[in-house]
Formats: sequence, C-alpha cells, structure tokens
Amino acid sequence: MGTFEELKRRNVFRVAAAYVVIAWLIVQIADLILGNVGAPPWVIRTLFLVLSIGFVFALVFSWAYELTPEGLKRESEIEGDDSIKHVTARRLDYLTIAAAVCVAGMFLWQQFGSPSTIEPRSPPATRHPMARPSPSCRSST
Repeated sequence: MGTFEELKRRNVFRVAAAYVVIAWLIVQIADLILGNVGAPPWVIRTLFLVLSIGFVFALVFSWAYELTPEGLKRESEIEGDDSIKHVTARRLDYLTIAAAVCVAGMFLWQQFGSPSTIEPRSPPATRHPMARPSPSCRSST
C-alpha cells in the first residue's frame, strides 16, 4: 500500500480538511470579536500561530492514533476488523460540511448583513484654540 492510500485509510486528509475549515472559522470569529473590543493586533496573530502549530499536531495524531468506542488508541494496537475508520470518516465529513456551512453563512453575513458596511463618520474638524470663529458661526442677537 502506498503512502497516499495509507493517508486516506487513516483519515489524515479528512482531519486536515476539517481542521482547516474549523480553524478558519475560529480566526474569522475571533477577528470579528477582537476587532470590536479593541484587542491589540498581536492577539489575532498569536491565535493564528497557535492554530497553525496545532494543524501539525492534528495531522500527526490522525496518522498515529484512531478514535475507537473505547477511546483513542494507537494505530498499531487495533486489529483490522475492529477498526471503525468508516464511521469516523463519515463523522469527519459531517463536521467539515457543518463548519463549511457556518463559514458560508458568516461570509454572507459579512458581505450583506454586517453593520460594518456602514461608512464611519469622519471625526470633527479640530480648530486652533486661538482662531476666530467664522462669520457663519456667530449668533445673530
């Protein structure tokens, strides 16, 4: 069996797809929330870095371990007949589809329903403290 077939058999590609979609959704939600609360830019960069490092760990774990009804087990400890990879694969597919629907919904909300599409007000013009008021600003009493 080749490497590509082994990666498919162990659901590594499905884990990668699910992780990328969910991580992207997390980053988008965090960017939306952190932008509204005034968090510094390094927070979103740190989150992105942590999720990027987590991607490598997710791929390693999906290669070396399998999720069974008894919990997480090493791939070498599972007999061929005891494997439930097809069930895990189906669950990963559903998870990826659900996350992709959330991503699409968030994209549509940002494009068409987001209040951030409203133009921000320009700040009031500042004047020099010693400047004389213009004639149009004087009251007529």
